[in-house]
Amino acid sequence: MAPGGGRARCLARWAAALLPLCLALGAPIWRRGRGAAAWALPPRGSGSRRDQRPCCHVAARRGGFRRPGRRRRGGPTRATIADCSGAARGSSCRWRGWRRSVSGRAVPAAAPAVATGGRRLGPQVEVPQLHLGALPQRGGGGLEENHSSLGVPDDGQARGGLAGRRAASGAVEWLESQGHKVLSERGTGGSSWSSFREVKADSGEYFVKTSGRPAAAMFEGEARGLRAMGAAGSAGGVKVPEVLHFGDDPRGGSFIIMEKLDMGGRMDMGEFGRAMAKMHLAEPLDKEAKAGSFGFPLDNTIGGTPQKNPWTSDWPEFFREHRIGFQVKRARDSALTGMWNSVLDKTDGLRDLFSDGEVTPSVIHGDLWSGNYAGSNQGPTIFDPATYYGHHEAEWGMAWCAGFNGQFWAGYREVIPKAPLFEKRRALYEAYHLINHYNLFGGGYLYQGIGSLEQLL
Repeated sequence: MAPGGGRARCLARWAAALLPLCLALGAPIWRRGRGAAAWALPPRGSGSRRDQRPCCHVAARRGGFRRPGRRRRGGPTRATIADCSGAARGSSCRWRGWRRSVSGRAVPAAAPAVATGGRRLGPQVEVPQLHLGALPQRGGGGLEENHSSLGVPDDGQARGGLAGRRAASGAVEWLESQGHKVLSERGTGGSSWSSFREVKADSGEYFVKTSGRPAAAMFEGEARGLRAMGAAGSAGGVKVPEVLHFGDDPRGGSFIIMEKLDMGGRMDMGEFGRAMAKMHLAEPLDKEAKAGSFGFPLDNTIGGTPQKNPWTSDWPEFFREHRIGFQVKRARDSALTGMWNSVLDKTDGLRDLFSDGEVTPSVIHGDLWSGNYAGSNQGPTIFDPATYYGHHEAEWGMAWCAGFNGQFWAGYREVIPKAPLFEKRRALYEAYHLINHYNLFGGGYLYQGIGSLEQLL
């Protein structure tokens, strides 16, 4: 026996005796800290530590999980983390799925549904779209208890279920009724709001989205938004998918049929910036916007949140009442409400933030992050919009997760120079999207939204 063996056996017996006590004392701490921001480092070989920072759309960029020792609604205990490493430096988002195991280590979560067949959605990075339906629901504190009442369809409605599958058949039937012979079709995943399919016909290839909800709620706003952006973008060089048809299936569900674009490869970000600026300067398609009003012909959605678009002649009023003010009311958080009221008092109802020039209506995408633009064989392409006519600077409220680099901004500023109060207003427009993210996903987006509003004081 090696020297010191008796001492080792003694220590082992002490450790065995103390282990149950340690576990008993540690369990309450684990329960309180579960899902905490300490989501742990990735296993070796899974990428750099820098690449694992939580970011946009699913968990908050910082603090999207509950902090240790605090119990606060909204922080997911299991979620898919969107990595936007280096977004401020111009790279695109990378999605990496992680969950926290019982031992506290970060381990790969179930693979998210791929909606796009692994198409490239940004300058350089492979970005599959995510199925967000598995995220925990927010509840308590007087808030709605399920996704549907938040404006986010539940899984049965969103992915469509039987109604969605019937709607896919309805889309095929519509194509055939228009003389297109359908050769094949395949599912390509989906989001929380809809399911995706690619349909190949003798006349070309088409991209179909289906939902268990009515077309008026799901796809009419998207269709009209794409058409409005297409009319403005055609002169500037930004490509928008053409909408062939949208409608309800008599057997249940709804669908929208669009042209399928060949996306992939690197984007010329300078060209993209110039194209977006020209789209913002283009004459609006709708007569109300031509006359100077802000809004859209119908209400639509941003993600799963309703987006009200009544025609309004005054931009500060429109953004105050129908954008960020609407989101603040949905959040029902006293700290956020207090900060919002302070901003209104400090800025004369936001009017002081627009003292550097006149604001005219521009058609904007409304939800432009790195998952909603791509390079294609027809140039820079944007899709999945939350379109309305508004201040062109409101387009950049999602820039924190869009990967716009210096070349992009240089191209954009060649056409539209930077306004004196641009940086001040950026915080306002970012706050709208951050609070919307909180209303959808909970988590640390609340504190980021409050922080953005604080910059306006």
